[in-house]
Amino acid sequence: MKINCKCGRVLKVTKELAGKKIKCKTCGQKYKLPAEKPSDPTIQMKAWKNEGKDDESAPAQNPADVGAVALGETFSFGWVVASIFITLISSVLGIFIAKYIMTALATEEKIQEYSDYIQYGMYWGPSLAFVASGWIVARFSPGRTISEPAIGAVIESMLELKAGAVKTLGSGNLPLKLNLCLLAMFNAACLACAGAYFGEVAQERTAI
Repeated sequence: MKINCKCGRVLKVTKELAGKKIKCKTCGQKYKLPAEKPSDPTIQMKAWKNEGKDDESAPAQNPADVGAVALGETFSFGWVVASIFITLISSVLGIFIAKYIMTALATEEKIQEYSDYIQYGMYWGPSLAFVASGWIVARFSPGRTISEPAIGAVIESMLELKAGAVKTLGSGNLPLKLNLCLLAMFNAACLACAGAYFGEVAQERTAI
């Protein structure tokens, strides 16, 4: 029997593994295989019917169609680090691109006149970078990757706040600083999760 893992890898299993657990070597997704005689008559599958008979030419099936149950996936610290770097690169590129466009389309006088609004608008750069990073990580990483971009976004937001936004509040206002940090980390995690969700959708459409 062959089943399609979520990451796109085809898993080949034999009747000897009926009722046991297997793990995808690519993404770490674990599956509980159906028993040789399924107890649920509503499952529309013949999981082991042709096992051993021209199995190479048999098409791979979705896990749910053969009664295999997904159990969990492996958390990857590597993709947390990757999401931090992707967010950082996206933020820097976004700022430079925005600056280039403004200098190309507006005069120096206009830029000075609307400097306050431009400064507010620059906060959109890192925010969109969290979404883009979440999408990239979820789209190109094997298996389900949602928590990794969220954790990476929280760490990245802490670095950005330490480098800039928190310092503008001065040495006092500790409650305000704490509130700003918590709110920024929460927003960063939500934006990264939103991007990761759509990245997972894109990965599913590609794998199926």
